[in-house]
Amino acid sequence: IDTVLDEITKLTGKDPTVTGMEIYTCMNQTIQNQIEDIQNSESTVVFPDDLMEIGIIAENNQSGEVVAIGGGRNYDGARLLNRATMNYKQPGSSVKPLLSYALAFEYLGYSLDEVLLDKPFTYPMESMVLVNASGNYAGDVTIKDAVGSSLNIPAILTLQRVVDAVGRDKVVNYLNSIGFTRVTKDNFHLSFAIGGTLFETTVKELAGAHAMLINGGVYNEPHTIARIVMQDGTEYYPQNQNHQVLSP
Repeated sequence: IDTVLDEITKLTGKDPTVTGMEIYTCMNQTIQNQIEDIQNSESTVVFPDDLMEIGIIAENNQSGEVVAIGGGRNYDGARLLNRATMNYKQPGSSVKPLLSYALAFEYLGYSLDEVLLDKPFTYPMESMVLVNASGNYAGDVTIKDAVGSSLNIPAILTLQRVVDAVGRDKVVNYLNSIGFTRVTKDNFHLSFAIGGTLFETTVKELAGAHAMLINGGVYNEPHTIARIVMQDGTEYYPQNQNHQVLSP
């Protein structure tokens, strides 16, 4: 409901608490109930302590419809911080498929047979030598294994090749086009390949970007509202839909 209220104001410029309108949402009550059971510790999911928090988005990957939201544990009815839609955090390795590798397929001619190099690496003009989570390097590695093992260096080297080929501005524009609102030409860095430094996003933004890959390169901004009908008959529909940002 919190997310719907925010979306109504964005779409119509009206306050739904004082302006009459019919609001048709995308919510799937069954999934919403399941998510609320999880975050209220009323399911088989066990949390290690009371401090661990979560944010959950369930989205239709083809339409961008958000069918359920988990705003966080102990979300008791007050309009609090919604950790699925409002909490900006580093996305980490979850961006590797949709940033480095998607753009390499698009602009560098990569295929599933590509062999990448996993070796010690230092960002240009910097001194820190990067490593993988394991502390080891794999040498020549297939793109499937690089993604499957979430290797850092191949993702960074791949993004560097993309930037060298098409320019950083095009990469930034691509990230903006798939919903990452806090990525700018000023804060972009090669470490974005592994979701690091100043790359911050929400669960909702990340869900929309991954849905684009599943949807054949077509991006739909995630939305909770299917349609709004005002008292005078004016209708509003979701914005920023059906944008082909990558080839199928």
